[in-house]
Amino acid sequence: MDWGKRKNSYLAARSTVDAAERTEQEVARDTELDVTMTVYEFNERQAIVETASKALTIAEDAYAQALQRFIRAQADAYSLTVAQSHWQTARQNQINSLKNYWLAYYHLRRLTLYDYQRYKTSAVYLLQLFLS
Repeated sequence: MDWGKRKNSYLAARSTVDAAERTEQEVARDTELDVTMTVYEFNERQAIVETASKALTIAEDAYAQALQRFIRAQADAYSLTVAQSHWQTARQNQINSLKNYWLAYYHLRRLTLYDYQRYKTSAVYLLQLFLS
């Protein structure tokens, strides 16, 4: 007789296994949610990049027109400075949107372990590089 020692050991081991399974399920759920949110963010960033590019084109045209008006003495230095400021702001916004786009892309790539350019799983690609 072991006075229930084996049963208690079994129940403790079963509890540990159940806790590990719950943790695994939570991690899988969290990862899936993170991938879903990153895909959504990536798609949003793509739209923002397109909008920022259009805004930059408009700002460049406005600056070119302001410069031509300034050269012909039809505009003052203040309007030229304002147009230049808008152009620089649009350029900086486009650079920031591109940065955020690529950060979201590489975050998504890291989460999914998938290389979208080579259409391969990154882990497989790294293994092939390591073995060759």
